[in-house]
Order: sequence, then structure tokens, then C-alpha cells
Amino acid sequence: MSILAKKQLKMSKIRSKKHKKKLFSLIFVFVFCILFFLLIINISDIFSSLITNKGSLFYQKKLETQSYIVYSVSLENFDNIEDANLYAVKTQQQGGAGFVYESGEKYVLVSSYPSLSQAKEIKENLTNLGYNSKILNLKVDELLIDYNGDNSALFLESLNFFKSTYQKLQSSTISFDKQSINQKELNSILANMLTQLSQLQSNMQTLSQSQDLVLKDAFSVPLDETKKLIEELFYFVGEDNIYTSKLKQTAIKIVILNKNLVNKINAMQN
Repeated sequence: MSILAKKQLKMSKIRSKKHKKKLFSLIFVFVFCILFFLLIINISDIFSSLITNKGSLFYQKKLETQSYIVYSVSLENFDNIEDANLYAVKTQQQGGAGFVYESGEKYVLVSSYPSLSQAKEIKENLTNLGYNSKILNLKVDELLIDYNGDNSALFLESLNFFKSTYQKLQSSTISFDKQSINQKELNSILANMLTQLSQLQSNMQTLSQSQDLVLKDAFSVPLDETKKLIEELFYFVGEDNIYTSKLKQTAIKIVILNKNLVNKINAMQN
């Protein structure tokens, strides 16, 4: 073989080796990128699991409830509180809630409902009778705060108590108006509410952690107010119109207590 042929063969082998090394490098980089990508995904999954796993040191607990709306129906609205209060008394004497709700103007509420369709039906009836009726949305915002204590179940039960009590009062009032239940049966429902409330308040007294004490303080007044409102209903035995009016008032007031409480707790997070 000539010297030239040997050199060409040698160069060819060198180029072949370089090509193989380049190909191997490309394959190595490609494989490395894939492995690195998979590693990142796995690390992300692991970290996410650590955050969301309730047994993890990194898990951030939340105290959370959903928002809801109560649809209140007004009879009339006024520019000043004196006229609104006078009209409210007349409304109470006829069995309406007669609750003055201030939102710019002063609205005299006659009733409230958990569904918009119910409120619309009543509003249309009142409008046909000549009243300047409107539907006002009483919205209780969602609650979403960080909470690292061990008593979230108690706080959630207490928060849900306001909503469930409103619903029971509202439905019971309708049943009482339709005479499908009597005052004795309704008083039994109210007594059960007070029993549940007393148990919640008793459980609150056992709290000792710092964050729990702050929340306990926030709950204290609205729970006490709710208790007073329900207890007052027992003083109107035999006065059907006033009793019905107080039932409707109490239901609305409990929603407002819930609304203010959630706003106060949410503000603590900010």
C-alpha cells in the first residue's frame, strides 16, 4: 500500500473516531437533558407532596369556608333613619321582619330567603301590591386564612352554625306562617339551637393556643349575640304577628353577625 493510501486510511479512521465521539457527546447531552428534566419534575412532585401532605412539616393548614348569599326583600326605602324606623314598626305589627338595613339608603326588610327565586316571587307580589320593593343581597364572604392550630373543626363548626341556624329559622318561620307547625314545636327547634350553641361555647372555653385565643375572642361576641337573639324569641308566646316578625328579624341579624365575623377574621390575615 502506498504511503498516500496509508495516510488517507489513517485520516479516515481519525475522522471516524471524531464522528463517533461527537455522536456519543450528542447522545450523552440528549440523555442528560431528559434525565435532568425528569429529575426536576420528580423534585417538584416531591415538594408539592410535602406542602400538601398533612403529615409534613411544610404543610400549611388553612381555615376555609365557602361564601353564600341570603336574598332579603325590602318593602320600602328611605333617606333618613327616623322615617325608616317608623315604617319598620308598622311592618313588625303586620308580621314582617321590619328590620332596617342601611346600604346608602335605609331599607325596611320584610323577609329573607336562601334562594333568589323565592325572593323574586315575594318581590313581584309586593310590587304588584304597590310597594317599592327591592331585593338586597346579604353576602357572607368566603373565609380563607392560614391556621396552624389543632381546633379547625371547632371553628368550622361554629362558623357553619350561623348559616345552618339561619336556614332552620327561615324554613321554620315559613312553616309557622303556614300553620304546619305550632309554637310549641318551633320552641323545641329553638331549644335545640341553644343546646348546640352552648356546647360550642363550652368547647371554646378549653382553647389555650395563642392563635386559638385570638379566634376565640373574635367568635365570642357574635356567639353571645346569637344566643341572646334566640333566647328573646321565647318571650313572645301567643303573639303570632310579633313572634313571626321577631323570627324573621333574628334570621337576618344572624346572617349579618356571620358576615361581620368572617370579615373580621379575614382582616386578621392582612
